[in-house]
Amino acid sequence: MDTFSIFLPQIVTLFIFLIVISAVFLTYAKYEQNNKAFKMNEKNYRLIWISLGILLILTLGYYYLLKVNMDEEFQKTRRIILMTVLPLKIIMAFVVSNEAKKQNRNKIIWGVMGFLEFHSALIILGLSKTIHPLTGKSLEQYQNIKNEMTNKIKSLKELAKVDARTKNIFEYQKNKLYNQFDKDLNTLIIQNKKDEKIHKLGQAFSAGVISQNEFEERVKFIQESQTYF
Repeated sequence: MDTFSIFLPQIVTLFIFLIVISAVFLTYAKYEQNNKAFKMNEKNYRLIWISLGILLILTLGYYYLLKVNMDEEFQKTRRIILMTVLPLKIIMAFVVSNEAKKQNRNKIIWGVMGFLEFHSALIILGLSKTIHPLTGKSLEQYQNIKNEMTNKIKSLKELAKVDARTKNIFEYQKNKLYNQFDKDLNTLIIQNKKDEKIHKLGQAFSAGVISQNEFEERVKFIQESQTYF
């Protein structure tokens, strides 16, 4: 039995597994985003390329190990692969966990998923959005602008069905709406951070930690800042 005859069915099985596990990870990523604030045009292609690059290297490496060990005991090849891949999986679990933390996602769950299958985990994180923890009034405003944007896109879709000219510019108009939505969300994120900081300053003032003058000066600085975090 030649190398390719062994290699091909295993690789096909692997890619089927990747598709299935990616669907599971994507479902969880969507669940995390449910009723949360996130930008529409955000994608991290760096993670996707890293994942695909590692997958290609491991695939070629596996093929090479099969080829050079065809005349030896196959279990020996499997042990070599295990010794190589296991430390990599542990390292990549931490990488996935760190990337999930950057997106304000559950770093423990993503770390576990990264250990189970880090290629799929990195690709799904690359396609997913950073979750922005808006609260109170800011979250309410976010839902309003999101609903407004969704209704406009629905209207464009309906118009595109009956007007060929609208169909040609639909993607352009949709991206324009997404960009405006992301700008509005940036404003809300900044305002939410300001509100949280002012609330903490109010608590410090009430507890007598800072004076009234200091409280008013800090609140004024926060309110006048355009990019305060």
